[in-house]
Amino acid sequence: MTSIAYAIDFGTTNSGIAGITSNGSVEIVPHGEETQTDSTSEFVSPSNVYLSETGQQLSGWDALLTYLSGVRNRNQAGEYSSSLISGLKSDLGPHSDINYFSRWGYTYSLEELVAFVFQNLRKRAEDHFGDSTGAVKKLILGHPVVFVGAHSVQNSVDPVQLHNAALATLVNAARRAGFTQIETCDEATAAALHNSTGNGNLISMDFGGGTFDIAAARIDGSESEVYAVSGVGVGGDDIDSGIFTQVIAPRLGLGDDQAGNPEIPDLPNRYRKITTFSDFLKIVRNLDARPDISQIAERDGNERLYELIDLLEGSRGINLYRSLGLAKAKLSEAQAVAIKYNISGIESKVIINRDVLQNAFNVVQDDLRFTIDGILKDMNWTYTDVDTVVLTGGSSQLHCFQELVSDMFPESTLQQNDPFTSVLYGLGLYGLGKGRK
Repeated sequence: MTSIAYAIDFGTTNSGIAGITSNGSVEIVPHGEETQTDSTSEFVSPSNVYLSETGQQLSGWDALLTYLSGVRNRNQAGEYSSSLISGLKSDLGPHSDINYFSRWGYTYSLEELVAFVFQNLRKRAEDHFGDSTGAVKKLILGHPVVFVGAHSVQNSVDPVQLHNAALATLVNAARRAGFTQIETCDEATAAALHNSTGNGNLISMDFGGGTFDIAAARIDGSESEVYAVSGVGVGGDDIDSGIFTQVIAPRLGLGDDQAGNPEIPDLPNRYRKITTFSDFLKIVRNLDARPDISQIAERDGNERLYELIDLLEGSRGINLYRSLGLAKAKLSEAQAVAIKYNISGIESKVIINRDVLQNAFNVVQDDLRFTIDGILKDMNWTYTDVDTVVLTGGSSQLHCFQELVSDMFPESTLQQNDPFTSVLYGLGLYGLGKGRK
């Protein structure tokens, strides 16, 4: 069955593509490598780009698996001979108009790197549907209500301008990938469109790695009409950061609570500001700015910290990042989960329990409540006016998030849609004309 259009859900952590087929159906493309990794869905692939000093470019699972198979490889100058880039979606907006990557004589803009991701997704869809290379020109492109990059800068910068710049970069990347007919649809609307049951007032919540998007809609059978959307730049990455601060940072001598601890030497100025997982990954990822580890460890005495940074340097913290993601998911059923890591041949582990997760979630809880309250106010609805609440996005599976929603909407029906494909399917429905006024 050939395609008349594709739909792409470009996520902070994972991305997916669907085909709108010639018979008017929406079919999501499987990616298949989940058995080799810790992925929880066969229909998404990592939003990563792999680059090497030889000029090789890969995206998705090919990028991640190729990189992890050779993370310790160095060239004759002692530099790592490849790089894995992640977090592209979060940087859209403030970094849209600058050279984003420069190494080994290669320079890439953020737009070019996002286009690599889109090209990989497109190739997957063409192979799956048997479409001729480049034949499908129409694309339904999902985007957050407000890009996370528009939230994360100083107040002197107009967030609307940053959002528009991010969206323009996303569209231009799609053009680079060969699409000429591009329609955009926000992820909150797409999540609301993918609803097949019930009648009445509906709230859809898409809680992902970088953003929380929400829509208010009216449903009548299988039809949905979206009235309002809203969003905020918080997500699972912020919760990861909170977990890291509580259980991993103290073991490395990071954070104000470790100041003056005689068992953990003071850090050099460069590292004293590391208090979150995001701060830690910035150090790990920025190879050019990092001084020599062995010299620092000898001079500053904190060998344990620098051995961990050295261990994670090649993989850019990928394994730790994915382990934190898995731990969060498992805590929906388990009371505690162990994360193991190896430093210089010595295996260590930390225990993450539900209290740790709840504490990390509490950091973003006010932003979630404020966003939910805001859209209800816009609609002039009370909580009891909402008949159905639809949840999607990887972070929507967290028990603490579901408990929050249940407490806020005690009389509503909670519907958990597939966390990884619901928005993508909704984008396909939008491409078929659903939800359009």
